[in-house]
Amino acid sequence: TQQRKYVANLCYLILLVIAQVLGAGFALAFGFLLRVSLPVPNSIPQKYYFIPDVKGMVPPILESADGYPAFGQVMLAEIIGGMIFTMTVLYCKRFQYHYRYDRVVSAIPIPIALIGIYQTFGEISGSDLNPATALASIVWQNLTYMYDKNGKWSQWTYEYAICYILGPFIGAWQGGHLFNLLVRYEDAMDKDTLEAQRNKSHKAATDDEIDDASSF
Repeated sequence: TQQRKYVANLCYLILLVIAQVLGAGFALAFGFLLRVSLPVPNSIPQKYYFIPDVKGMVPPILESADGYPAFGQVMLAEIIGGMIFTMTVLYCKRFQYHYRYDRVVSAIPIPIALIGIYQTFGEISGSDLNPATALASIVWQNLTYMYDKNGKWSQWTYEYAICYILGPFIGAWQGGHLFNLLVRYEDAMDKDTLEAQRNKSHKAATDDEIDDASSF
């Protein structure tokens, strides 16, 4: 039973990743079809550039690093952001199903977590936290950087691509493991608390019986 559940969850995860990649790919295709091309003045032969700019998601830290490599910072930001977001979502699901919270109330921490992650890591990696959209942005820029009005090359390298694609997966994996550890600890604490309450109730009932017997 556990093996079937594991296989089912793994298949669901694979299908979810494929669906997101396909969705990002379709958005990429529509974006290319709906692009606005304007001629570059005084260019021979005539060149064109896109509106909006093709560099929609370049690692923000590149500007502050002044061209120096910042792969470690980007990877760490994506890992920590992915871990925090995964734990937030899992705890919201736990509040909904285990503690019987309202669905809307239990989902409130999710946008709060996203805002906090973006405010914390937005100036480092941009806090994309989604390998599918990151892959789409990387493909878009590498296919269209020649249409950039101000640039001559793509600022994306394979190191940054690895950071944006693997970082969220690693963070989600760590967040899931940490969540499981915390849940086991909470369940053990709840079990001990419930056992203590039962013992207290049993002792109180026994004391009442002794009092009733002595009253006779």
